[in-house]
Amino acid sequence: MFNMPFGYGRLASETDPLERFTLLFGLGFAALIGLIAGRPLLGLAVGAANLVLAVTAALLIPRIRAAHAPGIAWFGTALPLLVFFAFYREAMLVLTSGKLAWRDAELSRLELGLTWAIPTLHSALLGEWLAFAYMAYLPMLLLATWILFRASGRDASSRARRMVRAVCITWGCCFVLYLLYPVLGPRFLEPGIQLARLGNGPFSRAAIENQQRFMLHGGAFPSAHVAASVVALAALWTWRRGWLWVFVPLVVNLTAAAVYLNYHYAIDALVGGMLGGAVFLADLRFICRGQLAVSSAEGG
Repeated sequence: MFNMPFGYGRLASETDPLERFTLLFGLGFAALIGLIAGRPLLGLAVGAANLVLAVTAALLIPRIRAAHAPGIAWFGTALPLLVFFAFYREAMLVLTSGKLAWRDAELSRLELGLTWAIPTLHSALLGEWLAFAYMAYLPMLLLATWILFRASGRDASSRARRMVRAVCITWGCCFVLYLLYPVLGPRFLEPGIQLARLGNGPFSRAAIENQQRFMLHGGAFPSAHVAASVVALAALWTWRRGWLWVFVPLVVNLTAAAVYLNYHYAIDALVGGMLGGAVFLADLRFICRGQLAVSSAEGG
């Protein structure tokens, strides 16, 4: 039985710091796009679109989150992830402009060529499993959100909303770094290596199709896959530790897939994991503490 605390409708519509962050990030990211692309009008157009997106999200998401049906309320809790996916796609406006100086050589020197030294095992089974692990990224985030949602409700300080907020902030940091430190990624420099390491099954084919349709041309540093997955692990470790035995193997294999399947350099995965952990801890220590202080003041 899914029981919600008394007054959940009011609590579910409380202002979330993520709403303000979404608005400020959308406008700032648009300005950065216009600046780096050297097209101020593009930045203004993207900024206007992001303003509409952020305001619409701020108006609609709390109402969806306050629905009586748990499935709909959970969807409202996870919906900010889709908003930030829209920001992710906006980075393409710069990364495909042809005006960037890719930093792959610098990263390769920094990690002492580790990525290129990894041997190709030519195992179809290994390639298929790692492709599955890499493709399980978004379902894993949504499952972690659902687990936390079922455990803690829907108010502004609920665990599910805190995890989603930390993921969105982490993604935002990744997107900015994509533009400030553009890295093409090994899959574009040596595509034959990835093809040799993938399997022949449905997950390998889906990985190739997903790469062609949805993944950015560039934007490899840091790994947003690893960063957001570490946020999910940290949230489960903090609040639902019994689920770690399910998620840890997935995240470990996802991280291995990110490097072995040539999506990322090893240093991309390392920095992504550190970024995700740092953002989660910062949210836990500062943003949530600020929320509790405001709630106490209002209650007093």
